[in-house]
Amino acid sequence: MEGKVQWTRRELKRRSKAVLHTYYWRIVLVALLLSLLMDGDRTPVSLIGSVVQGQTETPIREKNPKSSVVGLTSTYRAIRDWVMERQYVGSIVVGTAMLTVIVLFFIVAFSGILLSIFIVNPLYVGGVRFYNRAFDTKPRFKELFHVFEYKYRNVVSIMFLRDVYILLWCLLFIVPGIIKSYEYLVVPYILSEHPDMQAKEAFAASRQLMRGQKWKAFVLDLSFLGWAVLSGMTFGVLGIFFVSPYRALTFTALYRKLLGGDVIPHNIYYDGMEEEAENGWYSLPDRPLPRNGQEGKQEV
Repeated sequence: MEGKVQWTRRELKRRSKAVLHTYYWRIVLVALLLSLLMDGDRTPVSLIGSVVQGQTETPIREKNPKSSVVGLTSTYRAIRDWVMERQYVGSIVVGTAMLTVIVLFFIVAFSGILLSIFIVNPLYVGGVRFYNRAFDTKPRFKELFHVFEYKYRNVVSIMFLRDVYILLWCLLFIVPGIIKSYEYLVVPYILSEHPDMQAKEAFAASRQLMRGQKWKAFVLDLSFLGWAVLSGMTFGVLGIFFVSPYRALTFTALYRKLLGGDVIPHNIYYDGMEEEAENGWYSLPDRPLPRNGQEGKQEV
């Protein structure tokens, strides 16, 4: 029976800072690109929400125009007819505007979902491949697009299933949803190295690696809460230039540690490693991943 992999937050963060310091601008640019793509689909929805609010407020002010002439029957009828006409026309205009806004909302939302499935998720997998590469050698930007060149449809389908599983669990109960999100945490990392792996194998491998590690990974995540607050205080500037790449590299270091590999950045601590690593991929893992949907037996 395998023993649980031991690691500390301090160890992972120290290694991550070393890598970030070595390839700072490359890693920051990649982290910025991924952050913009993953957050960008919320902006149009918020804009449409403000448009809806503006459209619904306008006719209320127009429903009851006042006249300075009171008491004359003919004037009263004229005003009444004018008000009724404006209400009728206003209802048509408001109804049309609301329908247009609703249609636009669904178009933007559906487009955002498609963008997430077919563009953002594959780029995210390429991003974690880029971060993983940074521990061994100078990472190349083409790593971001590796999935688009090899086993694209397989990666897209598995990442989509992962998102659906987590969403369904969250809809049922919040706490189980959080647990499942950490259980499937390393699926993108696995796919970045094994894009040909089948869905059952990828999920089984993630469950095996995260077994007994979910709580520690959750606490690791919480340790960045203070950085997130500081990032908000700087209007996201600190997040762009430090927190986001720092967190991404830390979880990459966690993945490498769970595989039984050495999280020490070879390109920093070993002379002559870069040229060798440039022509090959870092040898992982000592702890084989399950294939054909078979999970290794291990205690929680």
